[in-house]
Amino acid sequence: MEIHQLRYFCAVAREGTFTRASEAQHVTQPSLSQQILKLESELGAPLFDRMPREARLTVFGKAFLPKAERILRELEEAKTAMQEMTGEEKGLVSLGVIPTIAAYLLPQVLRGFSAAHPLVKIQVVEEITALIVAQLHEGSVDFAIVALPVDGSELETMELFTEGFFAVLPEGHQLAMQKRIRLEELREEPLLLL
Repeated sequence: MEIHQLRYFCAVAREGTFTRASEAQHVTQPSLSQQILKLESELGAPLFDRMPREARLTVFGKAFLPKAERILRELEEAKTAMQEMTGEEKGLVSLGVIPTIAAYLLPQVLRGFSAAHPLVKIQVVEEITALIVAQLHEGSVDFAIVALPVDGSELETMELFTEGFFAVLPEGHQLAMQKRIRLEELREEPLLLL
């Protein structure tokens, strides 16, 4: 079993087709397909149901995917640890962040980080919390700034700050004159939320 086979397998699982996975991995589709076949042969089980325009994980593929993702993640962590030990802070870090905070927080934080670590490239992925958490699980983002709470006991979370919510009501609304409104008081109200 080779590392690039695991990368190709995870790419097909993520992209849903061999063609898109080969484009994402910058290899030819026949080469990627052949490596997946070798991996399946070594494992003794088919990892994908191949359809005309789709590749779906088999029961074996679904069982193997989290293990392959974990191996690739641990390899990246080991590589990063070795680079840190040798003083070579370089590479790519992928940060998932919710759009509501990205524009306010990232410019100042990334400017300072880039000055201190000029050889580290930061890739920012703006998405909603649920999609970013899924990307954390699959290893396509390294860390994230999202809205809590999140599912996943294997994820380590830390609250950075809290944000207040405000109700904007029309003049004359029965709750408009109150300084504070409990969430339960809005239960029967039609709401527009971000």
